[in-house]
Amino acid sequence: MERLKEEFVEYSSAFNQMKGLSVGNIKIYGIANTRADFMLFRNGLKLIFSLQKAGTISVKMNYGGYFPTKMATDSAPDQEELIESQWGAFNELFWTYRKVRISGSDHMVRFYLSRFIHESAK
Repeated sequence: MERLKEEFVEYSSAFNQMKGLSVGNIKIYGIANTRADFMLFRNGLKLIFSLQKAGTISVKMNYGGYFPTKMATDSAPDQEELIESQWGAFNELFWTYRKVRISGSDHMVRFYLSRFIHESAK
């Protein structure tokens, strides 16, 4: 979670610098002041990452108590998306999304950040 948050901070600060204006910047907050969760905030939209249980990260987009759009093509707007860990050969830990292996957190950060920027611009 810490590494994921660090990558979001890095990409968000790059977006904020390229944007130039302070209005509409992406802000990142801890939710419960623990390492287990964080949230991106922009224009009233929240993208929340939290450890649901050991080895499972929950991702949810929220706009003032309701969920604006589908985050993926076949998930309901009020459902959270789960990123789960699995053990591979030789005790290798890897992350999966809908049972498909994620090659690196870089791709995941770019996916969720681009979705978040697109939805928060509305």
